[in-house]
Amino acid sequence: MDYSIKELRQKTKEIIDLVDQGKSITITYRGQRKARVVALDRRPTKIKIGFGMWSDNLELRDSSAVVRETRRGRNEW
Repeated sequence: MDYSIKELRQKTKEIIDLVDQGKSITITYRGQRKARVVALDRRPTKIKIGFGMWSDNLELRDSSAVVRETRRGRNEW
């Protein structure tokens, strides 16, 4: 299904609804195809607890406890 840039601006909700139904939408600009709108892959993703050099830090399993401990230390000054 093709929609122009103008139609995309005017009918965004309708286009998103079509994408949610599993349809692929092609966006055209001056009659030439420029982009395709497709639904995101909805598979559950693995949540990373830490990142970078902190990914192996076991303390980050409960980040709120780490923040609480850090703030507690500040209040004792």
